[in-house]
Amino acid sequence: MTQHEPKRRTTELDRYRILQRVYEGEYSVIFTALHNLLGAQMALKMLAMGAPEEMGPALLQEGRIQSVVRHPHVLRVTDAFMLAGQPVIAMEYVKGQSLADYLEEGSMPEELVLSVFRGIARGVRAIHKRGIVHRDLKPENILLEPNGRRFRPLVADFGLAKILEPGKEPTPRGLSTAFSLLGTPEYMAPEQAADPGRVDTRADMFSLGAIFYELLTGEVCFEEEDDADAMYRAARGEYQRVQELVPGVSPALAGVVHELLEPRVERRTATCGDLLRQLDQLGARD
Repeated sequence: MTQHEPKRRTTELDRYRILQRVYEGEYSVIFTALHNLLGAQMALKMLAMGAPEEMGPALLQEGRIQSVVRHPHVLRVTDAFMLAGQPVIAMEYVKGQSLADYLEEGSMPEELVLSVFRGIARGVRAIHKRGIVHRDLKPENILLEPNGRRFRPLVADFGLAKILEPGKEPTPRGLSTAFSLLGTPEYMAPEQAADPGRVDTRADMFSLGAIFYELLTGEVCFEEEDDADAMYRAARGEYQRVQELVPGVSPALAGVVHELLEPRVERRTATCGDLLRQLDQLGARD
């Protein structure tokens, strides 16, 4: 496959001037860049060298999905263009770090936890209102933009997202049929591990529970060296309860987490609206 990254001597891509590489993954790379006419700093995402051919259409689909959601807690895609037959998407540039990077440095102060989590939940609610299932919510895909003494969290990376069709059952499509496992085992709902193509927005609710658990306790809920072990524990609801790790947490707040992490989808907190109302009722406002 042709390498689509800028060569060392190349500083211009379409109408953008490349600044630096900020991320390199298995399938994609991200550069910061300046728009030649507007002078605005953006982030450009493109395929990594050697990425499977089917990832090209998937990246374009990612950009299309992400571009339709306009919300303060969702990373915006503002532009796209083709380079050597493959898409490049331009995204809002966020000066900050991921939630995963932040948590690697230590736990989040208690006064920030609810503020950050509510922002994430609001972003996911906006996504779900557009009929989109993210399918890969995790700390690595949450960006934190400094905002005074707080952060503005933004939901990012829609590479595994799918669109639900109103009135129809979720069906396998696109990447769902190309790969046997979609998502990150430590944050994945049991039904997604079983059949990623047929999940609905409730799979994202489970992932939100795993993120909230980590914010409150500083521990990854289903962390295992073996992916199968992590998925097995999630399916059986086997994890150390929040109160055991944080004795001072209110039972009601811990209960919010446990309801999100319910393995049986019909018993899980169903929507972000329900989740935010639960937090409101507990007086957990940001």
